Amino acid sequence: MRQFLITIVTLLFLSCNSKFEVDKNLSKDSLFTLAAIADSTKELDRSIAYYSRILEIDSTDLTALVNRGRALLTKKKTSLGLADYDKALKLYPDAEVYATKGMALLTINDTKNAFANFSIAAMLDSNCSNAYYGYSLVKLSHKQYKYALSWCNKADSIRYDSGLSSLIHAKLKEEGYIK
Repeated sequence: MRQFLITIVTLLFLSCNSKFEVDKNLSKDSLFTLAAIADSTKELDRSIAYYSRILEIDSTDLTALVNRGRALLTKKKTSLGLADYDKALKLYPDAEVYATKGMALLTINDTKNAFANFSIAAMLDSNCSNAYYGYSLVKLSHKQYKYALSWCNKADSIRYDSGLSSLIHAKLKEEGYIK
């Protein structure tokens, strides 16, 4: 059965022509599956096409907005990518969405606005660990290692994220700040 599903998903994935025209009859769930496959294979144009179709079906889908925004930023389509994050924040003005936008801003080296988004996230929810991991990454980028470690430890105490915490600790070790 699993092999059958993999075959079906692969056929659906390949059903798009080279211009990435997405079959309008695909369900939202199928589109998310195809978008995830496209993301995992770094086929960002295809990924953007799937997320765009999802947003045609449901213009308020938070996951599609954030993921399309991320893909657009990766493709250096900064204004379009940030517009998706802004729309997500307008629809869902909560701490995690602000922290997510902050992380996205870090990917384009906009540490000032990233820090501002992490600050809003922390004000909205003092237990938003991603805001503190974000603070840590900003401080790390500014070579303020003491603060980077402090913010990372605060985030770890709220909700440990092995990926972010390990990344921050590895960078601090690389810089010789911790052993």
